[in-house]
Amino acid sequence: AGLLDLYEVSGEVEHLEMALNLQHTQNRLFYDCSASSGDVGGYFDAAGSDPHLILRLKDTYDGAEPSPNSVSVLNLTRFKWLLGENRFTPDIANTNFESMAQATVGTVIGQLREVPHSLPLMLCGLLALTALPVRIVLVEAEDGQQVLSLNSALITAANSVYLPHRYLLRLDRSDGTEWLL
Repeated sequence: AGLLDLYEVSGEVEHLEMALNLQHTQNRLFYDCSASSGDVGGYFDAAGSDPHLILRLKDTYDGAEPSPNSVSVLNLTRFKWLLGENRFTPDIANTNFESMAQATVGTVIGQLREVPHSLPLMLCGLLALTALPVRIVLVEAEDGQQVLSLNSALITAANSVYLPHRYLLRLDRSDGTEWLL
């Protein structure tokens, strides 16, 4: 979540790429895509490569620290918003960010019905997943200073109102970020 926030604030695509690489690593190491578990979706607390593990658990409680699954639902939703619904993750065949987020929520749906206060960040993720996001796109031209000043005013205006499901996409024609569109 921090790298996605940093991308929105700085506009530096390296932060978005780093966040995407980190998400792919998390998917590869911790995402539950095996039908044998009975609860497909969600993230385990430990990688499956350790031969000493007897049991792999999925954290399902947002206490002082939110659970990895709750943070992941928000991250996957934000990737869906930023990169598009049909962008597939290379780590898990034929799975896109939205379906992974839905499956992760699905692993705790009973808990959300019975004790929703145990997963407040997961509820935020579920709301984000089902919301229509507000997309703000800033395209920076090559003429520099005047555009920078205008974009700064637009960012200030966008941040002056509470828009919980908004995301900011910054494109700079000089650094090849057109792939984000």
